[in-house]
Amino acid sequence: MWGFLKGTICQLWKSKKPIALYFVCLLVAIFILLIIFGGLFKEKPAIQKAQSATDLIFSAPYLKKLGHPAEVDYSYQHTTDKPKDFGADFDEEVTIQVNPPTREGGFNSVGIALKRDARERILGPFENTNGNPVVMMFLERDLTQMRSRVGGTPVYFRNTIRRAFRDSAKLEEISVEVKGVDLPATKITIHPFVDEKNVGRFGKFRGKVFETIVADGIPGGIYSMRSFVPGETEAEGVLVTNELLYQPDK
Repeated sequence: MWGFLKGTICQLWKSKKPIALYFVCLLVAIFILLIIFGGLFKEKPAIQKAQSATDLIFSAPYLKKLGHPAEVDYSYQHTTDKPKDFGADFDEEVTIQVNPPTREGGFNSVGIALKRDARERILGPFENTNGNPVVMMFLERDLTQMRSRVGGTPVYFRNTIRRAFRDSAKLEEISVEVKGVDLPATKITIHPFVDEKNVGRFGKFRGKVFETIVADGIPGGIYSMRSFVPGETEAEGVLVTNELLYQPDK
């Protein structure tokens, strides 16, 4: 897999276009997150047997259970009333593409297609992927947006998120409606920056919330991911929201 990724990165880098360089950074970051969390390549029990937030989000074999070829579609939205502070609104289509393995003995080869307006990019492939890499894409994009405004190193943010999922996640059993059917699901909530020692540097981002809903009854297992920054007063409302949502009818 690394050989293919290296070739893809080199091609994008040589183009020297800003959008290409952005996708180079995103691709490398996703690969690093795959290594850090590890679960996307290691088979764990199915969702009903998983006990922790880390198992539910990163390790349950959502994609290994899918046949191939298969696609799982999502919408992605970045919305804010303060574009000067948080960047302009945009919508994007995200498709997880599950293909036959490219190596003997493998079980799949997974890509992520990102489409915004007339532009489309493919990230990957990621070989022998158990979990859903849309999780890594969402988190890395979100943290990249945050780092651009408060500074800090990628490693610091990744470790903070990992620690929050491991040590302080709140799990709530809920249901979600898909095509008129209620499916059992689990909502996982973290507040990763509230108790950080250097919390003053984060300003309004201190209260940032991440919510993930997983449901074993849908392809890919990830129903939605949402991050938002609440205002410091009730009148301010929500300052910025990033949301990924499963689209069953695309």
